[in-house]
Amino acid sequence: MSKVRSALALVAAALLASTAHAQLCPDPGNTHYQNDILPQVPGGALNIAIVPGLCEGEGCAAVFDIAGATPEKITQVACPFTSPSGTGLGATVNVQIFDNVTFNAQNVVTMGTKVFDLVNATGNEALLAEGGINTIDLSNYNIQVTGPKFAVAFIMNFNPNGNCTTGFTSNFFTDNTPCVARKNLLYILGTGWVDSTKAKVGPINLCPLFYNGNWVIRCCTEPILNPVNVTVIGSPVLPGQFVNLIFNAPGYAGSFYAAGVALGTNPGLPVPPLGTLPLNYDVLMQWHLSTLGGGVFNNFFAFIGPAGTAPGLVLMPPQAQAGLEIYVAFVVFDVNAGFAPIAVSSASKIVVQ
Repeated sequence: MSKVRSALALVAAALLASTAHAQLCPDPGNTHYQNDILPQVPGGALNIAIVPGLCEGEGCAAVFDIAGATPEKITQVACPFTSPSGTGLGATVNVQIFDNVTFNAQNVVTMGTKVFDLVNATGNEALLAEGGINTIDLSNYNIQVTGPKFAVAFIMNFNPNGNCTTGFTSNFFTDNTPCVARKNLLYILGTGWVDSTKAKVGPINLCPLFYNGNWVIRCCTEPILNPVNVTVIGSPVLPGQFVNLIFNAPGYAGSFYAAGVALGTNPGLPVPPLGTLPLNYDVLMQWHLSTLGGGVFNNFFAFIGPAGTAPGLVLMPPQAQAGLEIYVAFVVFDVNAGFAPIAVSSASKIVVQ
């Protein structure tokens, strides 16, 4: 990033026009993640802030929380790029996706695993048009994120609208709101990825004098259906009645499984190296483990049958409260490899009526 000077000052009220029409996800079943507070489909003059001081080789990123425990496939991302006049030249960027992004108590970011790099995957960069929010189709790449946080990042490779000494008249922009920690990142040459509230050039904090707001970065995802799952038969269930379960684990016949129950799914329990079992270690989980089901949860520790399934049964206690929601999931283990975990199921819900 160029050293702090007047060229780094925020530029507001730029016109979003040329690419604003493309802000809907490509499929109605997609989940739309939006980092900024602008309308999903912007139109007309909006109060934004361009950051001219980001140089070639530097970049921006938005951090998103995945809703629920289902892994997601990224289908589309959107990158902000404009000038006050909306008439500059286009630029090229690299697109990077990071999974399992974390922060410590001081808001120092750890980027986790880079699961996609457009230049590495294709040898090409993405072209940005001047004047708004550019959408980039990633549906042909199997980009999977499991969270609980992931980041969509753009690294500026070529920007003909200025230089690193005087700044760039066209560049990435934000929604010009107060700085928010753990949502917005900057990649600064010589420093690396840093939270926007921690970013500095020398001793000078960039926020709020030289950077404000949330990057206008969007993302679309679609759910990845896990073939290892639990079929629930008989829910909602009345107190004193039963629910049948089928533990589905195609391809794992003869493997041992251990199922669990909990009152929630997020953040879940880590099952290295596979990911996360979508069950919380809460009071229900602890009771289940201490009693091995207590006669309520049956056949939760057994072997997958020849057809790749196993039956289970839940005898709902008469004292169960209406509206209670219970989640069931399981882990499959390889009996020939020291009971190493080899598959983690998605979670299914049982409701008491």
